[in-house]
Amino acid sequence: MTSRVLVPICGLLLPLAIWGQESRGTILGRITDPSGATVADAGIEAVNVDTKLELHTTSNNVGNYQIPFVVPGNYTLVVDHPGFKKLEREGIRVSTQTAVTVDLQLELGTTTESVTVSGAAPLLNPSGGDLGEVLNSNFLSTVTIGLGRNVLYSVRIAPGVNSGGGSSTGNGSGTYRISGGGSIDQAPEYLIDGIPDTVAQNSGGVVYIPSIDGVDEIKVQTTMFDAAYGHTNSGVINITTKGGTNTPHGTAYMYKQWGVLNANSWTNNRNGIQKPTVHAYQYGYLFSGPVYIPHLYNGRNRTFFSTTMEVDNSPRQWTVYARVPTVAETQGNFSQTLGVTGLPESIYNPFTTTVSGSKATRQPFPNATIPASLLSPTGVE
Repeated sequence: MTSRVLVPICGLLLPLAIWGQESRGTILGRITDPSGATVADAGIEAVNVDTKLELHTTSNNVGNYQIPFVVPGNYTLVVDHPGFKKLEREGIRVSTQTAVTVDLQLELGTTTESVTVSGAAPLLNPSGGDLGEVLNSNFLSTVTIGLGRNVLYSVRIAPGVNSGGGSSTGNGSGTYRISGGGSIDQAPEYLIDGIPDTVAQNSGGVVYIPSIDGVDEIKVQTTMFDAAYGHTNSGVINITTKGGTNTPHGTAYMYKQWGVLNANSWTNNRNGIQKPTVHAYQYGYLFSGPVYIPHLYNGRNRTFFSTTMEVDNSPRQWTVYARVPTVAETQGNFSQTLGVTGLPESIYNPFTTTVSGSKATRQPFPNATIPASLLSPTGVE
């Protein structure tokens, strides 16, 4: 029996300092007036739609602004400046390791008036040159990725990923072949929330794979990525886990493979071997929300948690076929042994080797039979 319990992921603030690559995004752009002139000292506020957490900045003397370290999620930008109407820009999605450019134009008026912009054109990312694909939680929860429900298996759909991986959540699931920039095969770097998740040996591999329900999005970078990811030239796979929000969310699941619905293999049927029993199942949960302690602490808009657990049980019975020497072969007689072409094999005497230039030749044993004097006593027994 093989089982695995994934360590719960908790979004509480912990007194822990972990150095890793940055997985958060950036919102940047320029503020202008109706004539196109830049607006300096405009107050800019980015509000997370799900947690109501706010990030603040102001535009500089040429109207540019930048909000770094933005946790992936959905945001609304609020801009105000004396002499202009307050502007709200909705529907801004910040993905993992993504710089989102949002240029805004203010309208003349008072700050008591407001303008809300939604349903605008898709946001471009002219500030970065990396090539890749973001797989969000909606995609991950709806696409079929195998009976093993390995969330990493979904990266095979991203452009530039040729092959690799596995349907079950094991270390071998991380051997993906990503094409881009003259990369090395099957050696990408794995990150979870910016923390390295790559085995530091055997050409790499993934250490920990979260459950599908615990993943917010996966970004697959094929080439032209930042120098911070200097451990590989075979692409970067960055997993962003789900954090808590103001609304409690919970999921419980169990998946089971019913052996009665499985067919026996052709090889087993040919050799009269019964269909192996199947006891494969997977269960787990996800629960997240605001930290709330009755009469003591209300963490809405401030403190959140997210925890997940998954257990895998997938014992397997394998039928292995191997060829053993015949009685004649144990005595050195290979005259009846046929090769893959169906013709008799030739056995060459290594002691007759002659070298001419770069070519070596040997003489075959007569009748493909090795003399008894050359047989190893261990092999004969």
